[in-house]
Amino acid sequence: MLKALKFIHSASVIHRDIKPGNILINSECFVKIADFGLARCITSEKLSSDTLTDYVATRWYRAPEVLLGAKFYTTAMDIWSIGCIVAEMYLGKPMFQGTSVADQLIKIFEVVGSPTAEQVSGWYGIKA
Repeated sequence: MLKALKFIHSASVIHRDIKPGNILINSECFVKIADFGLARCITSEKLSSDTLTDYVATRWYRAPEVLLGAKFYTTAMDIWSIGCIVAEMYLGKPMFQGTSVADQLIKIFEVVGSPTAEQVSGWYGIKA
């Protein structure tokens, strides 16, 4: 999965909807990533706010900065989604099964801790 994602990111594309249903595996265990409907071409590590929407990715696989409405986000949001899928494979169930955006954030913060003021300010493009 990571190799496929690295290929996508090296082509300056951010998928924005990585979830188990978009990971295809054939009988020879070759992995393909599908459904590029929310994908965006990026010219730098950060996407500008005019190309972003806050509704990307299925909630259970959405990165915290996206859930918080960040002004900018990076290809790291796809990596977060892959991490959630790997955790789901290990646990046998989704790791963060939030019923709303707020509930999703609470479940994430219970496991990874709350972000610092400096991290949050970076997401919104302001100085702490």
